[in-house]
Amino acid sequence: MSSNVRRKLIFAVKMAIMFSLLAWIGNQVHWRDYESITPGGEVNIRPGLLSCLSSFHPVYYLLAVALQLLTILLAAERWRLLMIVQGISLERRSLYRLSFLGEFFNHFLPGAMGGDLVKAYYIMRYSGKRGAGVVSIFANRFSGLVMMVIVSMFMLCGLLIFGNADSVALKQPVYAVFILGGALGLILFLALNAKLNQSEKFVRLIALLPFSRQLETIRLAMHRHRHVKGLLLPVFFYSLLIVTAFVLSVMMIGLSLEIDLRWFHFFIYLPLILIMTAVPVTPGGVGVMEELFLYFFSTAGDSQKILAMALLYRLSLFLCGLPGGVIFLKADKNTRRGMAEGMAEMEGEVGNLGESQVTKEMV
Repeated sequence: MSSNVRRKLIFAVKMAIMFSLLAWIGNQVHWRDYESITPGGEVNIRPGLLSCLSSFHPVYYLLAVALQLLTILLAAERWRLLMIVQGISLERRSLYRLSFLGEFFNHFLPGAMGGDLVKAYYIMRYSGKRGAGVVSIFANRFSGLVMMVIVSMFMLCGLLIFGNADSVALKQPVYAVFILGGALGLILFLALNAKLNQSEKFVRLIALLPFSRQLETIRLAMHRHRHVKGLLLPVFFYSLLIVTAFVLSVMMIGLSLEIDLRWFHFFIYLPLILIMTAVPVTPGGVGVMEELFLYFFSTAGDSQKILAMALLYRLSLFLCGLPGGVIFLKADKNTRRGMAEGMAEMEGEVGNLGESQVTKEMV
């Protein structure tokens, strides 16, 4: 089977999963107020989706969008540090334009890695360093995932230690937090172990695993950055700011809908949701993210309000991608055609980077 046919087949499967999830979510929607019977036999009137949206406060939502824009700028600054380590220097104006262009491709055009591919394409054109550019993008993405697990695990452990272990809403994410923490810890150990990274058997073993191309690029990224002095602290600082701004933005959306949730629920659930959505099961995580919102948050709040919060968060992602759409549409036709061809070429090469290629590009 050719690589082109395989990509089309995988995309068709993702689309089928996405539409199945959307149908499942749609089946859970109550558009209008409905009756709910408690375990004690009492009948309660619960608000439907339309009633939840009728109490919408736009000021909080505008704050949420502003915080989302802040996360994009902070992630761009973190990426700039990681590119400098790879010998790539990009002025801030171009850096921000490229970051917003990536957001546009992530949320408006189908594909699991559209935003990353377009950034890799432009970095390659600008610097000529194909491997180093891809490694910096994956290092930027992976550092964010690690911080999300740290925040979620730290918050959950603190609440369990200080007497909130009996809460059903806190018991639900325990396994997910520690499984993800263990998985990322194992990836870090394997990527940073010098002896393993010199073993050809270890590299061949990675090639047999699911998402082998992405795992190999992460291995290269971590392996190349492990001895760089003065890098860990600023990357950690930026990552913490990004996660905090992201969580606060969704909290603002919750406030805009008058959702009664404790603040720590957001810090526990949201990192897990974003990590799981990052797995390319559907294009842009559509359907997956909304179902995860319902799965985690519905134990602590009304399901229809939780669904409204998920939909408004999805809308905020689209709004934050609009500046990238303007940048894309302002480009001439030849530039857009070259971008599409370059992204197709990059997609075929992501993960096929060798240690020698990245090392050669580090100047």
